[in-house]
Amino acid sequence: MWQKIAQRPELFLVVLMILILAMLIIPLPTWLIDVLLAFNITFSILIFIGTFYIQKVLEFSALPSLLLITTLFRLALSISTSRMILVQADAGHIITTFGNFVIAGDIIVGFIIFSIVTLFQFIVITKGSERVAEVSARFSLDAMPGKQMSIDADLRAGNIDADDAQRRRSMLEKESQLYGALDGTMKFIKGDAIASIVIIFVNFIGGVSIGMGRHGMSFSGATDVYTILTIGDALVAQIPALLISIGTGFVVTRVSEDGKNLGNNIIDQIFQRDFVLIVTAIVAILIGCLPGFPLIIFMLIASIILAVYFNRTMKAKKQATFSGSIKTSPGGSSGSEGYTVLPTASIIPETVPLMVMLPEQDFSNLDLEHFGMRFSQDFYLNYGIELPKVSVIMSPNVQLNHVVVLINEVTAGVFPINFGYFKLLNLDGIIDLPGIDVITTEYGNEKEYWVAEQSQELCSSLGFTLRSAEDEMMLSFQLLVTAQIPELFGIQETKNIMDKFERQYPELLKETYRHCTVQRVSEVLQRLLSERISVRNMKAVLEALALWGGKERDTIQLVEHVRSALARYISDKFSTENVLSVMVLSPEIENKIRKGIKTSASGSFINMEPVDNEFVIDRFEHHLLNLSRKDVVFLTAVDIRRYTKRLIMSQFSDLDVISFGEISESVKVNVIKMVD
Repeated sequence: MWQKIAQRPELFLVVLMILILAMLIIPLPTWLIDVLLAFNITFSILIFIGTFYIQKVLEFSALPSLLLITTLFRLALSISTSRMILVQADAGHIITTFGNFVIAGDIIVGFIIFSIVTLFQFIVITKGSERVAEVSARFSLDAMPGKQMSIDADLRAGNIDADDAQRRRSMLEKESQLYGALDGTMKFIKGDAIASIVIIFVNFIGGVSIGMGRHGMSFSGATDVYTILTIGDALVAQIPALLISIGTGFVVTRVSEDGKNLGNNIIDQIFQRDFVLIVTAIVAILIGCLPGFPLIIFMLIASIILAVYFNRTMKAKKQATFSGSIKTSPGGSSGSEGYTVLPTASIIPETVPLMVMLPEQDFSNLDLEHFGMRFSQDFYLNYGIELPKVSVIMSPNVQLNHVVVLINEVTAGVFPINFGYFKLLNLDGIIDLPGIDVITTEYGNEKEYWVAEQSQELCSSLGFTLRSAEDEMMLSFQLLVTAQIPELFGIQETKNIMDKFERQYPELLKETYRHCTVQRVSEVLQRLLSERISVRNMKAVLEALALWGGKERDTIQLVEHVRSALARYISDKFSTENVLSVMVLSPEIENKIRKGIKTSASGSFINMEPVDNEFVIDRFEHHLLNLSRKDVVFLTAVDIRRYTKRLIMSQFSDLDVISFGEISESVKVNVIKMVD
């Protein structure tokens, strides 16, 4: 039987409501009044202490209903005690003891104490809590549409799933309902405080009148008896009401902080600044030194504050000492003296995202940290995304006049750089410059020509274009990084950029999220960056995604639409003095590529016959002989651009391919060669 009752906790509330109705109608014995008064006091303490340990407002979502029930219970209890006071001139042991103990035989003292408690509850606690609840309800209601839009945006972006979105909407709705209910419930508490003031005067005036008229008491005798009972009854009702009001104030003024209750927040935030603790202790001692002030008490308080300060300082030193004692054994031994063995996850950090290794040559006046910052800054200016910190180090394992680039501590590429020399760019075949020392190096299948710094002016006067070793290193670095961009730029980095733009272009981001998830936007940006297309003009990219994202389901084709939207930028990037020098494909090769385009359910792709594929690659190699691929641009028809790029990617990964749709009207096209 008891197990069945324990499984139905709502029966307790049903019994309580029936008891409240009975208390309004049926006179209760004094022993039962004492039981109910004790329950009222204990239950109010339970609510008061419970409000300290909630971490979020929704953890006490039953508070508004609980306030209504406790208010009704106190009302019924006040009616029962008033009935006993007026009829029997007795209200049980608790009320009598409260009256005698509090007023200490002085009626005036009793009224003053009751007035202080009541006014404090009515004017300070209840009034303040009512205002906070009102403002919280209004702000919660006003912020609800924005929060719902934020949840919808996260759902469309793929940051949360449907179940998580539904849970957040439910919590948002409950929070709004809770603040609205608290706003209304505070009116009950305010009314309860007013009613208690009325009840004390009714009990006192009515009790004295009945005592003198019916019980034959003298005025002084009736005053003594009914004052004790009235003050005791009022305080027994007001103290639990005050505790519940303060607890409600804690709830409505609570600023949520994950993982911490109110007590932890208060202690942590008060004692978190050492300077404040020291100044407070000094001021307390100075106050104690004033004439007439108890110095010992203030010294004791200052000592407690200083003890807290020294305790925090010692903990901080121990933590710093412990962190400093963590070392890595050179031989990998975990048992050597002086070494602390910790779990692997706590001592091994993530891989270094980007590292540039230089040979141990004479780099006079070279600030490695500044050099690393230049890598990041140049990449941002050219491509529009922020790279992780680039670590530049010198290593004896790097071959002279070579640079090694590592991405996530794995070699991404090695390229030759003749430090102190200048690279010749616009060459057509083997050169022979009398009086100029030319160094020839090979990078893959490509030959590079370098001249000494003292020959720079002479080469420039002969019409050659030169690039410094440092600039060539920056360019080669950027080519390697863009080729491996998915390792450094993904969904989280895309979301960070979009969050930054959302503050400036909220409607644009709303439309973009409506058609594209963050994952899809990230893939588009990765494809653009991998082909050396900057996304600095992110607004234009997002405009194109918002326009075409809902119409084009193929992400690869969507990239082509974005590239067309960036036509002015692409034309400017690859042109010189408004002239775009390009190489084009012959109609024969274009037709071979078109014939090799296949379509399947997953999308279109290039799949040429081996003979045709070998022929096209051979023609590319023939015409690219003695030309730097970094400085050559191929121009193709729109429909075959991406397939041409994919076809030659394995052999010519650093070769840029653009389409006619990406050429601005203000740029003139100069065809320098045709691949036939």
